[in-house]
Amino acid sequence: MASGGLRQVALADAGTQSRGSLGSGLRGLGASLSALWHKASYRRRLAINATAFLGVFATVAQIFLWITGADSFGGVWLVAPLIAIGLAVVVWRSLPPTRLHMRHASYSASFELVSADLFDFVDGPIVVPVNRHFDFSPEWVADESLIAQLIKERHAGDPAAVRQAISDAGVGAAEAPVGTAVRVSSPNGESILLAVSQRHEQQRSTVLVNDIANAHARLWEAARATNSTTLTTPVIGSGLARAQLGPMPLLMLLLTSYITAAMEVPVCHLRIVFPGRLELSSAIDLCREYGEALGFTT
Repeated sequence: MASGGLRQVALADAGTQSRGSLGSGLRGLGASLSALWHKASYRRRLAINATAFLGVFATVAQIFLWITGADSFGGVWLVAPLIAIGLAVVVWRSLPPTRLHMRHASYSASFELVSADLFDFVDGPIVVPVNRHFDFSPEWVADESLIAQLIKERHAGDPAAVRQAISDAGVGAAEAPVGTAVRVSSPNGESILLAVSQRHEQQRSTVLVNDIANAHARLWEAARATNSTTLTTPVIGSGLARAQLGPMPLLMLLLTSYITAAMEVPVCHLRIVFPGRLELSSAIDLCREYGEALGFTT
């Protein structure tokens, strides 16, 4: 009896936890859908697609009735499911895109915009912004910083290879110039440490927009030196360095720098990892319009 009672209690607890997880998941989905609905770009895209579908449906229905000589489809029971299925497809097709890929027809330049984990990409070097002292000690670097994640993800928590690469590049204790790039290799992929921010006593690091622009210019030089086909970078300045701009202006600064550099001398394909899933659709819309104005196509 005792063991049976314990099993019943355990099953009851498991059921409660399962219902709690389901409820939490549904609340999270509801919050995501609510945030999506409040985006003007999604509502506009949904309205355009729904209007186009209803117009096409009405036209096809009229042609069908004219060809068959029928007076109607035979009742709402046939028409309603077709409209419901069509509108469901419209809603699905109107969801924000998750990736943008654009290429220029006249010169060697292409870019893509994604929302993903930077360290998932191993088809070329990834860019890891650091401060100008190339610090990775907890005194100056937070656990969630990209350099700390790099050591954890690609070097099994051992900074020896990173330290050796910095030393081999001739970077000492003094502050390095903005845009100094250090290549670090590992079995899990290659990285480029890019000196951008300054040390800050309270915030650990801080950065100015002018420094970001200068770092971009040096980054393209480093990318050419790697002879890689793809360079993957975050939106520099949008993380813990706390640039006094939002991710959108920083994204456009990065993209403009890349395009102008590629116009002069080919760089390589640029993959931009954008922070924030819900903002990605707005970033894609912005970059698509900007790219198309400059002659890029999808």
